[in-house]
Amino acid sequence: MKLSRWARATLFTGALMLAIAIIPLWLSTIFINGSMPTIFAMAFFMVGPLGAMIFFAGLVMFVISALRR
Repeated sequence: MKLSRWARATLFTGALMLAIAIIPLWLSTIFINGSMPTIFAMAFFMVGPLGAMIFFAGLVMFVISALRR
């Protein structure tokens, strides 16, 4: 099924923001010990809730575009 342009853009943006939020924190907790790398990664983690909301908005737009076809 072909996605609408706006649904595709919001899904991509939300997924990208979630990846920016989660991957640095995950890598810093696994590979680097100490509090300073974790504090740095937490700055990226603040993008996570916004990315989740944007991703959810993209899913809603996807469902609406699927129902309209």
